[in-house]
Amino acid sequence: MQRKEKIIWVIVIAICVVVLAVIDHKELLLSWFDKSVEETKEIRSVKQLEVDSGYSKDRENRYIVQLENTQSIGMVNEKYYVFPETEGIARTIQWRGKEGGEVTYGIYDKVQLNFYLYDNDKLAKTIDLSEVVSDQKFPYYITSYSSQPVLYGERWCFTMSGYLKTDEEKDLLGEEPVDFYLDLDTFDIYEWDGDFDKLDIPEEAKEGEREVAWKLDFIEQNETVPDIFEMNGLNNIGFMPDYMFDGTEIKTYALIWFDCEDLPRKGSKLYKEFPDLEKYYGKEGYEVNLILFDIPTNEEFLSYFVDEISFEGLTLGAEYTIDGQEHEIHSIDDYYMYHYGVHEWDEKPEGFEYNIWNS
Repeated sequence: MQRKEKIIWVIVIAICVVVLAVIDHKELLLSWFDKSVEETKEIRSVKQLEVDSGYSKDRENRYIVQLENTQSIGMVNEKYYVFPETEGIARTIQWRGKEGGEVTYGIYDKVQLNFYLYDNDKLAKTIDLSEVVSDQKFPYYITSYSSQPVLYGERWCFTMSGYLKTDEEKDLLGEEPVDFYLDLDTFDIYEWDGDFDKLDIPEEAKEGEREVAWKLDFIEQNETVPDIFEMNGLNNIGFMPDYMFDGTEIKTYALIWFDCEDLPRKGSKLYKEFPDLEKYYGKEGYEVNLILFDIPTNEEFLSYFVDEISFEGLTLGAEYTIDGQEHEIHSIDDYYMYHYGVHEWDEKPEGFEYNIWNS
């Protein structure tokens, strides 16, 4: 009898230990079952491409106008821009946690990159990544991809990510996507091996981007108070330095983007540079991209949108100045002098790097 009671007590204690462990590790246990497939639906981006592109008056720079909230257009080189055409499945994943939430991602059965000519918007060539998707040697779902070439070793490639194909859809949820690189010449696939030295922006492009960023540092920064765009009646205009590669030459440029609602009034200086854009004044639902190889000064750029630049009340905080004092800014050159100790038109200081705020 005593032996039976001991056994019962051992069982009771064991149950208590398990219950306490479950309580103490509730979050851990929940994490084992924290995701579920909530919804799947077909995605298809084969919509009519409504894009207008062209050149500046001197044909040095480019512009692209496209519908807002549509598939992003990539700037490939001076001749082409690329518009991705995709088909596949969108999966909405819900997970449990302190705040809950969900995420939707696409698994693509078809990814076709269509290259169009500037000015007449004619289809010039196509790269069909579906050949990769259907390749038995590539047992992955494509979930993301780039449309700008990157240098991987000595090869120019597009980047892709994907999940290993499984028999059960739910098995995808605990997996991490894998990165790949697609050789643009051979269509060979290279899996990411963790060697960051093999994937890099060429030094020529890095230096070119620094030069672009230096020339437009005043419009890019967010260190002066109040914001230079807001005080001149403008919305925050997107800016980033970037580069193109056409197989033979790397060219850096300034990419500027804004909504059509932010186009300046008719007769403004922007239209002297890009006369075709004036027809979009007052229209809604479009986004403008400027691709500037001929980099303007900060003043020239702001003058695209306003007749006279206001600096009234503009200051640069002590944490951003070379002498540790707060300064009033009455000109663009004031900003460069107080921030860097050199003039706007001087060579950029050694070690100058840039952060993209207006993006």
